[in-house]
Amino acid sequence: WFLLSTRYEIHLLLHHFKKDLNDADRPSFTEKDLAWYYNRYFKKGWSLKNFNAKDVAGLVELIQDTLAVNEKTSFLEPVLAEDATPEAFVKL
Repeated sequence: WFLLSTRYEIHLLLHHFKKDLNDADRPSFTEKDLAWYYNRYFKKGWSLKNFNAKDVAGLVELIQDTLAVNEKTSFLEPVLAEDATPEAFVKL
């Protein structure tokens, strides 16, 4: 359940960040800012140790159906469309 909720929260975070910022030049943020924005949006702590991952690349391996890293810009990107339902995450 933990991984399921993390998938959904990261999905929401990335889509809402893009919508909130509304800046074509900065559609997302890099991995170094993930903990800060996660805490800002969800009022929860963030630690890669919870996923037994050393870095965001390790997390991406776990949830590659939800999270990707743009190779050119290093921005975190959602894999699923903004209108993906919670049921879609249960099926992953």
